[in-house]
Amino acid sequence: MGLTIDRVEGLKREALGAVAHAWNQRDIAYGVATGAQRYPERLGRDLDVLVAGSDRKAALRIALDVLAGLGWTPILSQMAWGEVWRISAIRLDPRPL
Repeated sequence: MGLTIDRVEGLKREALGAVAHAWNQRDIAYGVATGAQRYPERLGRDLDVLVAGSDRKAALRIALDVLAGLGWTPILSQMAWGEVWRISAIRLDPRPL
């Protein structure tokens, strides 16, 4: 079965929902700035999330662990301007929804 837009959107929703759930369980202070305007039908190409400075390290670790646990390969990179981090994730063999 090939990947359709709906399958890709479902995989993105699953991953991002799991990260948000884990952050909520740990009382991480965060807010989605952009990328969720059409949620839940569609998510943007990327999601910009603001995290309280005191929660930054925990939020990054949790997101990386959750994504890896769902079969994604997360890649963490620091942007050139200050304490701005990006998590990119790829998934080579998506499981059926």
